[in-house]
This record gives sequence, C-alpha cells and structure tokens, in this order.
Amino acid sequence: VWLCSHPRPLAPRCAMLRVSRRAAMWYDPGNAMMLFPGGNPVLNTWTNVKNRFSRRNPFVERLETIGDVPLNLRDYTSPRLARKASKFYRDRFREVAAAHQESDELLPKPVVEAVNAWAALMEFQAAMTNVAHGRCWTWQTIGRRRMTMAVLKGQREFRAALPEYMATRLAKSAGSGRPGLTLEDITRSGMAKMDLELLCAVLGKPQAAKLAEELLEAVNQLQVVLAKAGVKPEPLWFSDAELVGLTPEVKTHFKSKKGQYKIPMGRGEAELMLSLCQSRETRERYFKGLHEPFNTAEVGESLLRVLRLRQKLARELGFESFLALKFAGTSIAGVAEARSVMDSVWKHLQAKLKLGMTQLESLRRRHIGAQQAKSQMDQVDGKFYEAQLRQVAVNVALAEYFPAEPTSQKVVVQVAALFGVQAERLEEEERKVMGGWTSDVQVFRVQDIDTQKHLGFIYVVPHEVTYRSFAGKSPQTPPSAQEIAPGHVLISLQQGRPGRGLGNLLNPDLIGVIAHETAHAIHFLVNPGIVHQAPDELMETPSVFTELLFLRSSTLASLGQHVQSKLPLGEEAAAAAAISRDEWWLANWLGNSSAVLAVDEVKDWETKTAADALATINHAFGRYSPYATHPSFSPLVWAAGESLTQAPDQILYLYCYIRGAAALKCKSKQSGKQFRKAVMELKDPPGGLWLPPMTNKPATTPAPSVEAALKSASPAVLVAELPRAPQKKVMRGR
Repeated sequence: VWLCSHPRPLAPRCAMLRVSRRAAMWYDPGNAMMLFPGGNPVLNTWTNVKNRFSRRNPFVERLETIGDVPLNLRDYTSPRLARKASKFYRDRFREVAAAHQESDELLPKPVVEAVNAWAALMEFQAAMTNVAHGRCWTWQTIGRRRMTMAVLKGQREFRAALPEYMATRLAKSAGSGRPGLTLEDITRSGMAKMDLELLCAVLGKPQAAKLAEELLEAVNQLQVVLAKAGVKPEPLWFSDAELVGLTPEVKTHFKSKKGQYKIPMGRGEAELMLSLCQSRETRERYFKGLHEPFNTAEVGESLLRVLRLRQKLARELGFESFLALKFAGTSIAGVAEARSVMDSVWKHLQAKLKLGMTQLESLRRRHIGAQQAKSQMDQVDGKFYEAQLRQVAVNVALAEYFPAEPTSQKVVVQVAALFGVQAERLEEEERKVMGGWTSDVQVFRVQDIDTQKHLGFIYVVPHEVTYRSFAGKSPQTPPSAQEIAPGHVLISLQQGRPGRGLGNLLNPDLIGVIAHETAHAIHFLVNPGIVHQAPDELMETPSVFTELLFLRSSTLASLGQHVQSKLPLGEEAAAAAAISRDEWWLANWLGNSSAVLAVDEVKDWETKTAADALATINHAFGRYSPYATHPSFSPLVWAAGESLTQAPDQILYLYCYIRGAAALKCKSKQSGKQFRKAVMELKDPPGGLWLPPMTNKPATTPAPSVEAALKSASPAVLVAELPRAPQKKVMRGR
C-alpha cells in the first residue's frame, strides 16, 4: 500500500541514497519527528487514546501554560483533539463577543484577547501538523491528512467568524454616527497580525478583500512560475579543461561521467562556478543558463498581474502605493524617503567601491591582459574578480571549521548569554523516543541568569519544514523563528540533508542566520505574545544587531574548530571569514532593494506591458551596481524575486542594518547597557532608541531618535563599520 501511494518520492530517495527500499522507508527529509517502522503509529495511537479517555486536551493545556518540559510531539497527532480545541476557543470567542455586544468600543480588549488566543491555536496546530507527522508510513500519512483537514476546518471557521463579528460592530457604529475602523485602530488594539484578505474583511471593505484574494492567487502563481524557471534549465556538462580553478575537492560534489561534470542550477553551485571558475566562457555560459529563464514572457506576465493587483489594492485602502501600505506603522515615511536613504547609503559607499574597483581592474588586467581588459567590467567578470579580492576560496575552505551541530549549539548559547538568559541543551535521553524528536533536532531549556526563572524551550530543526499559517495561505519560507506556543519557539534553518564525508558544514552567512533567528527566539521567550503586537521593524533591529556581532572576526574565531583535527580557527583566518558584510554585499543588497522599490515608483501599471515590468526591475538593480548589467541578467533569480512574492523586507532590513551597525560602534559600557535594556523591552526608551556615540566619552546630548539617526549619520556609520578583507594570504594548502 505504501509503495502504491508513494511512487514518486521513493525513486529519487533510493537513487540518491543508494540503499535498499527498506532503508529508504526510514528516510524522511521534511520532518522533525522520529521515524521507525511500525513504532510511531502504535505509540501515537496509544498517546491519543490515553489523552482522550483522561479528558485531557494537550492543545489547550499548552496554550494556557508555558510548561516545564519539552513538547511531546505524540500529544499533537490527534485530529479529534485538534477539533475539540478549535471548538473550545471558538465558543470562548462567541461568549466574550456576546458579553461585550453593547460596548462603545469597536474592539474591546477581552474580544481582542479571545481572537489572539484562537489565532495562536491556529498557528500551533499548523506547526504541529508539519512537525509531528511522518510521511513514510501509510498510517502516519492518513493521520497527517486527517490532522490537516481538522486544522483547515478551524482556520475556515476563524476566517468567517471574525469578519462576521466586525460587520455587526461596524453596522452598529455607522448607525450611531461614529467613525469606522481604520488600520491604525487594529494596530493599536494589539490584535494578532493578519493577512491582507482577512484584514480587509475585518475593516469592512469587501471589494478590497476580493482584490486581496486575487492578489494572493497571483502571488502563488508567480511563485510557481519562478520555481519552474529555477528548475527548468537542464544541468550543464563541463569538462575538466572548462572548470579550471575548481579544486578536486570541489569537483567531488558534482556528478561526473567520462571526464564530464554535471553542474546543477542552484544557489550553492552558482556561488562556486561564478566565484572560482577561471574561464570566462564557462562562467558566461553558466550565467546565461541561470538567468535567461527568468526573462521570459510567462514570468513577465505573472509579475505584471501581481503589480497591477498590488496597486489596485493599495489605492482601495487609501494608500498611494503597496509599499506605503506595508510600511504603515514603521519609521519609513514612504517610497520617496526610502529611495532617499538608499541614495545616501550608495553615496557613502563610493569611496570604498572606487578603491575596490581599482583593485578589481588590476586583477583583471593581470589575468586576461591589458588589451582585452579595456571593455567595461560586467557582472560575469565582476563577481569572479570580486571573489578573488574577498578570498572566497579561502572562505569555502574555512567551512570545515564550522561543523553544523556543535557550531549552532555554541551560537545559541552565546546569543542567550548576550541577552542575559541561559540556554542549556537537553541530553538526548530527555527528548527521544517518547518525546518523538529526531536526534538531529537540538532542544534548549532557557532560563533567566539572575532569577533562574524558567522561560521556555527552543527547538532548532536543521532540515526543511514548511508551515501553513492561519495568517496566510502560502507556505512560510524559512529560515525562520516561530513562537508556536507560550514558552516554545521553533527555529527552522532549512538546510539540506548531510551529504557524503564530513556532514553539514556552515559558512559565516549561515552562522549569522542562526544568530539572527536565535535572537528572535529569545525575544519571544522573554516577552510572550509580543510577536503578534510589536512592529516588524522593532522586532528585527535587535536580531540584525546580533547577526552583525556574530559576523565579526573575533566572534568567528571563538566559534571555529576544525571538524577533523579539532584545531581552533586563528584570528587571521577568521578575518577572511568575516567579509560577508562588506561594501560588495551592501551594493548587492541595495540593488535588490531598489528592484523591489522601483515597481512602486511606477504610477500606473495598467498601461504597462510585461516587458516593461521586467525592464523596470532590471534597470533598478543596475542603479546601485558597480558593474555593467549583463544582457541576460535578472534580479528575480535571488533576493528580489523572494521579496516581490512575499514581502518588501529588503528595504526594512536595510533600515535595521543601519541601526544595528550604529549600535555595534558602542564604546561606552553605560550606553551598551541602555541599548540592551531597550532591546530586551522591545520598545523605545525615553528619548528614542539609544544609538550610542562612537567615542569612549559619555554622550553630552540626548540620545537621538531612530528617525533622526536614519536621516543623518547612520549611512556613514553603517559603511564605516563594514569589515575589510585582508590583503594577504591567510591560509596555505588546506
């Protein structure tokens, strides 16, 4: 039965693992729950029966209390208990709504609390559906589908009940002559964040809700088209002579046949090919194969439909542009101000980029000759010589100093200590078999250092886990940190499964990601429920600060230890690894942010064509690029495509990086304490979020506000903080 119901996943797993069918049945790439033949269904069934006859509902218990033991995944595999929990919170919402029917407030506080509790259940159940159900056995597959149906039914009830309640309240308010509900009212009420479709329905705007539904469908279609463009190109075959510059160790990662190497079209492969391969013809052939599928008419039409619907929806809600709608409640005043800040950062980058381009041209002349180097450097050459200047080959070798499991454990512990809490990893016997967690999931108990108060647990899941959130029908794209219940935070790193040899290794970028998401997890545990209320901008700044701190050479040196020899990573080698946030990275970030911003600078997309949409984002990326744009280039391949299909986070993160870099320049101990206090409380202290001076002397003037810092010296502070790559060779051989 299992073979008939799972013919597709079985074949590639057997081919990839080269093991028997029986062993392939044990393998499940997208789950955090322990799998073993026959055992899980029996244990799950026994747990569900025991909970049912004891009249215990683990879903309700977990949302009402933090709990002093880790989650037992087997408690959350019962569709019947999931439906009963949904009914419990639905009935509570109806009772509270009826009790406050005569209230003068449109959003009474008890009603908002009931809504948030019901929404938290939806999030928790969605997370448990994806984490706590295996896909390798028929019983578990049936259980997963039944659980999914129960969760979706609860989500439909929630999405119907809330607009129905608000429609009654708004009709009563209009009859008494009071003003209606606004977006600011919902934000101030503390109601859990909602997707645009539900938000428009709550605001009493049916036309906008219909547009939001169409937009969601269009975005999903664009995601599918971009995904097809990413996998459509056939892998390219190259000979040894064409792959000059790639070491034998690197080539072993690619499939070979009679001296030919099969290079897939992926992010990791693109980094290696465009950074290490010394043949211009090979790099250009790979670059075209990677980018050309994103410049087709199908991609342009899907993108144009999304942009038109976004513009219509924003104007229906009274905003000039879609970004103005998304920036509501942040310090970004609008599209014009965001462009002004980006221009300011680009201006401050020029001195460093000019010096860097001089060095790149010198490398290029020595490599291909002065005569051929007369033409302007394009992206194919620019990325290659930039990698030589930044010593990317050294950085690739340094990955062996960051084995995934021990390094991620060190990062979690150190980030916790940075914010005054203690993270202790639980031993395997405390969380295996009966708890259901796989051995590669790291579980940490978190408590306050001073008071020893128990705060909760962090679950670090290294492999792919997708979510279906009540606040959005499209899946989340990790890495992400998600507060699944009070005192329980799930960090999904979305790494691939370990390959042959050394297992999973981390590069500095991934270390920064782990630090970033762990800081989110600490915030969620210190301030339960704050994720549903605090603005994204205020939530991201402390995490970005932590990310920048862990990308410093001194921090990387303390983390690095060779996976085999156990030798520590030296200071000079760590300096080579700490270049992932230099001026080249920032220029690329500005280019992707510019592409996202440019689509909202167009006043009327109804009169534009699909070719105009593609040309707009391509031209906008080139505005902040030090290289000539290659004819086949498309920014949709990487970050710009992700931002256009999900959220315009690129621009918001740029503001957060400005704040984080300014805080990183802190020299005064007292200033550091004030900044940490502001971070932990997740709110501006009196006088504004503390951006300390860049001297050891105490500040003689009041601390500037966030807005003042963004408009004045922050871009200069950001550029001044960026580390420089060492100009000498820091490693020999391996």
